[in-house]
Formats: sequence, structure tokens, C-alpha cells
Amino acid sequence: LLGQQHISSLTTQGDSLAVIFESPESAPEIGLVPAGQRTLFAVSTINELPSEITLPEQQAVSYRSADNTEIEAVLTQPVGFSAVRKYPAIISLHGGPAARTVNTFYYRLHQYLAAQGYVVISPNYRGSTGYYAEFNLANINDLGGRDYQDVLGAVDYLASLGYVDADAIGITGGSYGGYLTNWAISQSNRFAAAVSRYGIFNFFTDYGGSEYAYWERERLGNYWDNDSLWLARSPSRYVDKITTPVLIMHGDEDPNTFPTNSMEMYRALRDLGREVEFVRLPREGHGFKEPQHRIIEMERTAAFFNQHLQPSRAFAIPGEITTSESGTLTFLSARKTALRRLPPPDGRYVVVKLEFSSRSEQPPTISFDEDVLLVAPDSRRFLPSGLLVQNHLLSGASCKLRREVFVAEVIFDLPNDISDATLRVTGFAPLRVKF
Repeated sequence: LLGQQHISSLTTQGDSLAVIFESPESAPEIGLVPAGQRTLFAVSTINELPSEITLPEQQAVSYRSADNTEIEAVLTQPVGFSAVRKYPAIISLHGGPAARTVNTFYYRLHQYLAAQGYVVISPNYRGSTGYYAEFNLANINDLGGRDYQDVLGAVDYLASLGYVDADAIGITGGSYGGYLTNWAISQSNRFAAAVSRYGIFNFFTDYGGSEYAYWERERLGNYWDNDSLWLARSPSRYVDKITTPVLIMHGDEDPNTFPTNSMEMYRALRDLGREVEFVRLPREGHGFKEPQHRIIEMERTAAFFNQHLQPSRAFAIPGEITTSESGTLTFLSARKTALRRLPPPDGRYVVVKLEFSSRSEQPPTISFDEDVLLVAPDSRRFLPSGLLVQNHLLSGASCKLRREVFVAEVIFDLPNDISDATLRVTGFAPLRVKF
């Protein structure tokens, strides 16, 4: 017997309905609704998640745009969220534009960024489906108009949250979401960083190369009748106004949003001396399908945002606390050290002192070889060498957290050029530490 769920597919099974259902906490499964009832029963568990995985909290929210139109969005909070901290945030824009973000488990990039310590909001701007006809058609002849105002409304909404760092808000999107990303940074300097994925930069270029050339004509009319509108709503027209650092990603074989869009954007920004990176993925069409490319997409996106959004956050101070559903982590110190009883380090030893306790009847187990790591500013990852116990190195250690406080000194062998890093402990929000 299940509560509120999102139904993505249904068919009849005898006198009953067979459905595909999911929620923010569970991946899609098969369910059955018996005839004459409004109750959903699960009949499969093929996508059941391991119990040790901690998912971010996700909820539907709403805010008012510039003209007071109500805009619905999905808000994903960082893993280990604490309302007393300040988090960087990312606006993630869906494509289409006639698509929408729903409050389900599906959004891998949102969850990945939330696990990295970001608040993520995905607004259903005007042009999105699932509301009413006027809303769905609101961006006809107005691409980059009221839908863009809805995006700025999401910035204002994030800034109103007491736990979001208003100076560390990024923006990303793919396809039409990529266009809105390109457009937003050409119209505003409110974004600290942007990741544009297979988005439109120049409507004339896209019309000339896309296999869906009718799209621009449906939404902007014929360019030979109104080329001024096509030019006025192309981010390329305002490329000299772009000062936001941007990472561009595109598949080499995209037949929809033609890759020349991103090539033009990259060349113009590079010639203007702006901060820009370009990742081209071979064999990919519209969107990234190959598993390794999806990993690259997520890791490069997170690394770029980490580089530009994380530095605005203060370093953790001794005594700073972060919590999860089942435990509490307190940062005590991070220091360089010289240890005679240990083998010479490749770089130098750093000891991170942490305090753990549990507030759950089913306390988690922390493996210090797997669940704790440091991530350098350039995204290099370092697992601990072990625990420091009376100047001896203990490897392979794990601890089942209890209500009694447990203090651990975790030792890392780090290169000499690293003076700060992000501490990540499974289930808890990340902390920036300096040593």
C-alpha cells in the first residue's frame, strides 16, 4: 500500500490498472490499482535502492514571477542539509521548451549536485507543459521573454531563502534549457557560473543546420518576414555582454541543436577574452546517451561549479556541525603534521579531526577507507591513508556510530600544492577545510 506517487504509464490488467510509478525517494516500479479502488500496490522491487544510500530531500515549491504569475518548481536540498549554513545554488532548466520538471526520482544531475552540497531548483517556466494552454503557449514569439523573467524569479526565490548564498548562484540547462542559459548570461550578471549543454546560440545558425528547422518558424515566424525578432532573441547578438564564466558541452553529431551553435559561442567568447571551456563529446546526438559521457557530463558540470561557486563559502570553523537523518558530524580541526612512525609521505600528511555521534535507532556505519575523502579545488580526490591512533596508522577502520561521541583523526597523504579541500563524508553535507 503506497501513498502519493507519480504515474508515468498505465495499462489495463484484467479489471485492474497496471502502472509505472515513482516518487522523489524511489525509482520507477510496477504497481497495480485494483478495480473500483484508489489504492496503489507495488508488485515489483527491481529498482529498490540500497539502504546505505542517502537521498537529498526534494519538494515542489512555487514563487511569483515579475508579473505575479505563479511559477511551480522542484527544489532539491543538499544531502545533510542544515538551515544554519549558507549553500551555493544552481538553477537547472529543462528543455523543450514544452517539457516540465516533476517531483520524481528521475533527475540524476540534480541529485548528483545536491550530493556535492548544492541547492538545486528547476522551474517550470512559461512554455512548460502540464498547466494550462495559455501558459504552455506563452513563449510563442516571445522566446527569452517571460520565460526568462520566470528564471530571474527563481534567482529571487533562492536569494530569499536564508540558507542560500545569493552571491553563489549558477545556472545550467540542456537543449532549450541551454538556450535559456545562454540567454540569461547574455542579459544578466547575476550568475556566478553557467554550464550550457547543447543549447541554441544563434537562431539563424540553428535554423540552417537543424533537422527540425520548422521549430524556429513555429515560435518566431519566418525570418524573412521578421529577421529583427530572430536577431533580438539570439544570445549571439549580446555575446559581448557575457561576463559569466561558462562551460559549454555539445555532442558532435547533434542533428537537432546543431553543434555550430556552441562552436560559435565558444569562439566569440574566446576572442573576447572571456572565461570559457568547451567539451565536445564524440558520437553523441541531442543529449548524452553513452554511460561514460553521462559521467563526464556530471563530473565536469560539478567541477566547474565547484571552481566558481564554492570559493565564496567560508571555510569550516572548529565546532561547525552538519547533520544527517541518522547522525551528527562536528568538524574539529585540519592540520599539517609530521609523523616519525609513519612512512615518508609522497607529499605531506594532513590530519582531519572529526567528531561523530548518532541520533538514530539504526545508526550507520562509517568506513574510513571508503566513506571519507578530500576533494581538491581541481577535483582531484584523495581517500584517507587511515586513522591516526597514538601516532600509529590504522587502515581498514570502520565505526558504527552510537549516541556516545566518537572522535576520529583521519590522516591523508596530500600533494604539497594543496592547501584546502572539500571534505566529503557519506550522508553529510560537504565542508570546505583549510590546512
